[in-house]
Parts: sequence; structure tokens; C-alpha cells
Amino acid sequence: MGMYNLGAINCDDNYDICEKEGVTEFPVFRIYPQFPLQTQDLKDDNFNMKRLKKRASKFIQDKVIEITAVNHDTFIKDNPGKAKVLLFTDKKGVPTIYKALSYNFEKTLFFGIVRPEETNLVKKYKAKNYPSIYLVQPGKKPLKFNDDMNYYSIANFINIHSEIFDFGDAPEAELKSAASKPWMSEKLPQLSQQSAKDICFGKKGLC
Repeated sequence: MGMYNLGAINCDDNYDICEKEGVTEFPVFRIYPQFPLQTQDLKDDNFNMKRLKKRASKFIQDKVIEITAVNHDTFIKDNPGKAKVLLFTDKKGVPTIYKALSYNFEKTLFFGIVRPEETNLVKKYKAKNYPSIYLVQPGKKPLKFNDDMNYYSIANFINIHSEIFDFGDAPEAELKSAASKPWMSEKLPQLSQQSAKDICFGKKGLC
């Protein structure tokens, strides 16, 4: 399983498929985003693979959680049976490769991203260079990724060290991290019916 699933159809040999899909002009590249987004057709004869991937990348769902000193411990300790992946980056936004990993492995792993402003976390993980990736499991020393920064190298690192292998046939139930709740990343969260247990009543000590 890679960032994109690519295929080709010869409409002379597979007329029924092309008719069902409503394809009447050739050549055409069709992108099938995740439901409920509509399909996108690219009919430019000059379209190359680089431009096609750039267009397709806009439809990759982002399952990455912004990690700060406020929600870091919750992110690591929540769902202890699942490994966590942390990307330290000084770039804005979320890299396309990391988005794809977070989506393709969403059933088995949690993905977080840490910015340079989180100096305590940078120091904690000794992230001296950007980008840096760490695999984290509660009670174990974080494992740093030291290979080429590409999709397959990172995916192999995750599989080998997390001992979790997901090739699309994992259970359909989606995992959610408590750290993804909006109030878990706020420095001064507002107490409400939804946030009360996480912020105050579910913790020891004075509230």
C-alpha cells in the first residue's frame, strides 16, 4: 500500500467499465477521492505524473494531531496498545507523505506533529535536526527514524518497530486519540460538559 493506488483502463477492451464511469474523452485521468467528495477528471494532454500526484495530494485526508506540551502525555498514554509516531518539523502545515501515512495507518497507529516552538518536547526527544521522526510506545525508549525521508522507508520503519502490519485488511473500527480533542491542546481550556472530565474531574489533585 503506497500513497496512491494507480491503475489504467483500455476503453477499447473494457467498454462497459468506461461507459459506466461516463468516460467519453481520451486520454483522461480520474481521481477518486475519499467519499463523499466527487471524482475529479484531468483532461490536459500535457499532464505528467508529477502534476498528477500534486493534484491528487489535495485529496489526502489528514489524521495528524498537533502535539504540544499540553496534550503530549495524553497522546502518548492514551490507547497504550498502539504505537505513536511523532514528526518534528520546522515547516508550516503537514507534509503530504505524513498525511498519507496517518490516513493509511489510521486503524492501528496515531500520528502527531511537533513544532520548534515546543522547546520542552524538542529537548525531551533530542530532536536536533528537522525533520525528525520518532516511534513511541509507553514504557519504551523512543526510536528515531534514520533512513531516507520517503513514504516507503518510513512505512517500513513503522511496521518493523511497532510490530503492527496494516495492509488494508485491519478491522474497520477507527481509533481516536483523546489528545485530538480541541481542549487538550489549549493552554487555558474552557471547562464544559464535554471537557470537564479531561480537564478537571478525571484528574487527581486540586482543580
